[in-house]
Amino acid sequence: MSKAGLEPDSSTTRPIYLHLSQAPDLPFKAWEVLKSLSNDDHVIPAAAANVVIEASIAVGRFEDAVELYKELYTICEGGPDTETFNVILQSASRRRNKDLAMFLASEMQALGVKPDLLTYDRLILVCLREDDYEDAFRYLEEMTEVGKQREEAGQKGWWMRGGTATAMVRRCVVAGDERAWDILDKMDKRGIGNYKLRGWVKENWKGAPRMVEHPNPNDRMAYFATM
Repeated sequence: MSKAGLEPDSSTTRPIYLHLSQAPDLPFKAWEVLKSLSNDDHVIPAAAANVVIEASIAVGRFEDAVELYKELYTICEGGPDTETFNVILQSASRRRNKDLAMFLASEMQALGVKPDLLTYDRLILVCLREDDYEDAFRYLEEMTEVGKQREEAGQKGWWMRGGTATAMVRRCVVAGDERAWDILDKMDKRGIGNYKLRGWVKENWKGAPRMVEHPNPNDRMAYFATM
């Protein structure tokens, strides 16, 4: 596909993913094939490595998948792409592994790999599962700022997916964080249905809203701002 000028991506590798995720040993056999092809001077696109990493996670070998990511540089001359990180971040968010997520975020910045909407969305989910979830709002702020560039180009801006916004609202309610109401209002403006969620918030809101100190935008941690 690459030689024909058709760059493979996650959509074109679905049949391979479905096959490799049928047994725990198949992803690693596939990785050995990629290493062999690379040693024979074939150019290995990131999509080929990504699908093996994704399948490794699917068969329950997440730690091994992270190790494959660390080896990716030895077989893919171009290194990882945004999809590589998104695949691992999805599992990191489910496993509440913020340390790994922050490592991947720093790797992206160091390598100059641009985050996309999905990258930010999954980083937000990781941070929401922490006791101190302020980083989730910092990523949301940065996500929105980066998305404004798309709006200026006539495209739809970036914001959280509906499920992620719901998770943020629920997390805020549990903490008595008044920003839950702001997120609900923004969901309304973006056409994200939240009638039942709003009802749940009203039923579970305890007392008067708690004032939350918002971070100074000039002092906030820079994640991908320098990219």
